[in-house]
Amino acid sequence: MPNLAEQIREALSMFARTGTKPALIGGLAVVAHQVVRATQDVDFLLEAEAADSVHEALLQLGYECLYRSLDAANYLRGTEGLDLLYAHRPLARHLLSQASERDTPMGRLRVVSVEGLMAFKLQGYVNDRTRTRDLDDMRALVQIHRASFDMVHCVNTLRYLINRNCSMNSSLSQSSESATQRQAAPSEPAAATNTGVVLVREAGIPFQPRHSTTDSFVEWLSLMEVVQMLCPVWPMRNRLMTGEEWKL
Repeated sequence: MPNLAEQIREALSMFARTGTKPALIGGLAVVAHQVVRATQDVDFLLEAEAADSVHEALLQLGYECLYRSLDAANYLRGTEGLDLLYAHRPLARHLLSQASERDTPMGRLRVVSVEGLMAFKLQGYVNDRTRTRDLDDMRALVQIHRASFDMVHCVNTLRYLINRNCSMNSSLSQSSESATQRQAAPSEPAAATNTGVVLVREAGIPFQPRHSTTDSFVEWLSLMEVVQMLCPVWPMRNRLMTGEEWKL
């Protein structure tokens, strides 16, 4: 039976053995910053140089590698998923170095900053406008941390992403034009000039559907255990919910 807390505790121990200092990102990092929501993913950001050693360590722990590139990797063990994003570029390396440390019942855990989470959420939304959950997360993070939120950092990150996105689209357009002037080799993948495919690598972790056979209530209890560890004091609402606002 999967236990999310045990999975994270085991992962932290593995990172320590390999001399890696990752930072929690994704949905659980959002929880750690007091935005309580459901998630099935365990996502870590780590230095790109540690990719090989961590890959071997995860295989020894019984994980199967579903996907691996220079930018990201997905691992699965039974119903337990673990996703890694590798820090190559200065922005990602800076966010990794600035991650805060906290003691949890699962072990000493580094969590990417609120501004760092906003950067990843912005990147995800720039790449896929259907990811409205990223917008909800960003709104909630700003609302809760508005007194300490570094808006200048966020604006600079957005400007960087927009400029990078535009330059990539221009490059892809030129590649597409040149491709029409020659006959593509039969073995050349059609997705090579597809903007969406290329930008997935920029975002980091590609989506890998996971079909769980575990009882949904058991999975929910496991998640709530970790939520309680990461966010022991749930944020207070400014006002009581009424009518259709009531949610679990």
